Amino acid sequence: MNHNALRRHLTILFLLVSLIGVAQIPNGYYNQANDKTGDALKVALHDIIKGHHVVSYEGLLNAFAYTDCKPNGKIWDIYSNYEYSLSGNCGEYEQEGDCWNREHTWPQSWFNEQTTPRCDLFHVYPTDGYVNGQRSNYPYGEVNNPTYTSGNGSKLGPCVTSGYSGKVFEPIDEYKGDIARSYFYMSVRYYSEDSNWSTSDMTNKSEIKPWAMTMLLRWSDEDPVSQKEINRNNAVYGYQNNRNPFIDHPEYARMIWDPDWQGGGGSGGNTGNGDYVKITTAPADWSGEYLLVYENNASSGYVWTGVDAANCFQEAAITDYSIEDDGFVTIIIAPMSGGYSIRINGGTNDGKYINGQSGSNTIKFGTSAALNTLEYESDWVKIISNTSVMRFNNAASEMRFRYYKAGTFNQQQPIQLYKKTEPQTVTQSISLVQGWNWWAPMVETTLEALQAALGDTLMQIKSQGGTPTELVLGQMYRIQASASCQFTLSGVPGTGVDVTIAQGCNWFGYPGTESLSLDDLNISPTTGDKVVSQDGGFAVYNGTAWKGTLTSLQPGKGYVYVSVASLNKTMSFE
Repeated sequence: MNHNALRRHLTILFLLVSLIGVAQIPNGYYNQANDKTGDALKVALHDIIKGHHVVSYEGLLNAFAYTDCKPNGKIWDIYSNYEYSLSGNCGEYEQEGDCWNREHTWPQSWFNEQTTPRCDLFHVYPTDGYVNGQRSNYPYGEVNNPTYTSGNGSKLGPCVTSGYSGKVFEPIDEYKGDIARSYFYMSVRYYSEDSNWSTSDMTNKSEIKPWAMTMLLRWSDEDPVSQKEINRNNAVYGYQNNRNPFIDHPEYARMIWDPDWQGGGGSGGNTGNGDYVKITTAPADWSGEYLLVYENNASSGYVWTGVDAANCFQEAAITDYSIEDDGFVTIIIAPMSGGYSIRINGGTNDGKYINGQSGSNTIKFGTSAALNTLEYESDWVKIISNTSVMRFNNAASEMRFRYYKAGTFNQQQPIQLYKKTEPQTVTQSISLVQGWNWWAPMVETTLEALQAALGDTLMQIKSQGGTPTELVLGQMYRIQASASCQFTLSGVPGTGVDVTIAQGCNWFGYPGTESLSLDDLNISPTTGDKVVSQDGGFAVYNGTAWKGTLTSLQPGKGYVYVSVASLNKTMSFE
């Protein structure tokens, strides 16, 4: 290699590292999406990522040097095992291994070759030209008896995925999640901008058809976000000035398209984020853990305590159609032939099953599963057993939940089901520089997970007390890395984290997901208290406000709090 070629090679490498290093998620980038689900979340994400800078079609070839190159400088092909140089692109091929070209995972004919989607890097990948030709514009799907198989195992053949039986192309498992998240991006990015798009067997303009969406959601779950995708997302952001939200936040996909997300039929922002969330449409499967609730009004209700007696309820506060856990008795709904069983979970009848008796206003408890059917009516749930319907009697002397016989149940009050929510798993993306880094976890994770994510890059990790044995939310850690690197950790986001501040120096980490002004700290500082960041930023409390170069805490960052007071203080982070 001559000196000029070497210089060009090093320049490309330097630019690649620079692009990946600086193109992280900007603070507040997804603020518009907070507390939204369903169509409301889709619209918010569209507004965040729309209007991106459009790379020219020829410019895609140059961009691949930064978005789709392996560490050895070869093109990263998701359809074959061949390795091509950047100059190996072409339009003519006779067999696999001849050359690579631009693959539009969302075929151009589906959007009538319009310029903006045609040049959108988030769905355009460099792939083997021959395999690309085999894929043609067939939908993605799953294949058992392929008519063609590429060198890396990608297959073409009849679809066996439920809901479609035509010819499809199946990528290998390693890239199924990548492609799913590319499709989620396209559906959201071009939402409401697809009037001239076509319909395919997999899509209706920018909407993904139900059979395909079910498959893609599963692919995204089974093939989680990889470091390759994170690096690619950062590099594309450097070109287009927008990001793929489903790489930064994989959970967004189910929050938009999964009707059973948090138990409630894609509520479109109708439900809150409590421990139990109101059912607002009929789910495909009623299985799960619920509260049996009578809504007294918009802000309060009665939760069943699992007995058939007057005043068999516990009062509950309702906020945005959600209820916080307060040790309530719940019910477990499980499938059985012809419908569902309902079992009590907690209280004096723990483990017993309930059902009604035909022709009676009562509730029966038993040790054997009993049949119930469930229907969603207008804003309430109809639980039917032996033609009797579960309702609430709010007469002052008879307040109770029970089954009421046909012809009388409409005199009682309708009931609702609030489903127990599962902990939301999120991903924390971390970028470290060579040497020492001040870092804090934003998700509940383990020391072993951190060590595995860093691998050989990790030289040592220190907590204020020495070598840690676990990772604790609200604590700062100092990580010594042998080289600049990026990694991700997944887990449940921290809520209600308390940090105790004693006199002297205290290491603490900020576990929040948005920047927090020092003036908004939930603490009573003492005049002279000081907060210091790794980059030398500082703030001193002057008795009225924090003054200095440090104005806010950043998610996932570590800080030192120097307290002049002898009494302990507590910072609380939601």
